[in-house]
Amino acid sequence: MKKIRWAICGLGTISKKFLKAIKLTEGNEVVACASSDKARAEKYAKKYGIKIFGTYEEIASSGEIDAVYICNNISDHYRCSKLFLSHNVAVLCEKAFTQNVHEAKSLIAYANEKNTLIMEAMWTKFLPTTQKIISIIESKQLGSIIEINGAFHVDKRFDKKSRSFDNVRGGGSVLDLAVYLVSYSQFLLGMPKEITVNGKVKNGVDLKCDVSMYYESAIAKFTTSSVNFFKMYLKIICEQGTIDVPMFMQANHFTVKQGKKVEKYKYKFKNGFQYEILHFSDLVRFNKKDSDVRSNKETIDVMEILTSINNKLGVSFKMKE
Repeated sequence: MKKIRWAICGLGTISKKFLKAIKLTEGNEVVACASSDKARAEKYAKKYGIKIFGTYEEIASSGEIDAVYICNNISDHYRCSKLFLSHNVAVLCEKAFTQNVHEAKSLIAYANEKNTLIMEAMWTKFLPTTQKIISIIESKQLGSIIEINGAFHVDKRFDKKSRSFDNVRGGGSVLDLAVYLVSYSQFLLGMPKEITVNGKVKNGVDLKCDVSMYYESAIAKFTTSSVNFFKMYLKIICEQGTIDVPMFMQANHFTVKQGKKVEKYKYKFKNGFQYEILHFSDLVRFNKKDSDVRSNKETIDVMEILTSINNKLGVSFKMKE
């Protein structure tokens, strides 16, 4: 098996989760890192025993990597991903994929032009729990979906420097949190016919929002917030039963209720990132240019919805070239 050599760009908390997940897989190794903060990168590289590069350009053009994990500020996703694509390095880019759908379409078009793989790191969809839920819905054993409702609240008020409150860095609960709920709704129901939004905006980012997405015969309703106490749940209501998914972003269990019958599904796994890493590394190994689990079309559809929500809230972002 060909070993995939990875670089990490963006050295925040999520990068450490990625590093731990890599160790749970075969045929993958993180060999290099880079950050806009050189001192931070030096400390990080020393701690984890990986090579440091002075700039993103140096690491992209080094010829020493096969793939890169982009997990810096959302405002930098477009610029950094495009840089690595220009050197034909496969890109796994964190969600939200970009700041808006215009950036997403442009980036994916460039990847196609360079004949190089890019995929959004929507790790939740690769979890065995999520895949089982999708199979249950597709089997129609519960009938069609009538409603999806959920919430994702994280209180970040204690961190005044949080990217969540900074428009320049692509902040806001829509791109940070709603991306998960929108993605879940999109891969179960597709594109909505209508979207209504209410929310609170301050300093160019949304602090919280309530979203309703209307389909032909279903509705998806959810709330997100960066300033409320923690809450995370997802409930899928079907014609003949329900699926409850607590902690849906990283769920290792869920419950199906159908009449008097209650069935609990439980899965044992550590971390959770390893499933998308294994999938992506196989795409690289076999020279694939798109994923059949998280396709680029699906990413564009999700970004279309997120952009519509932000537009309705009056939130916009400036592209960094």
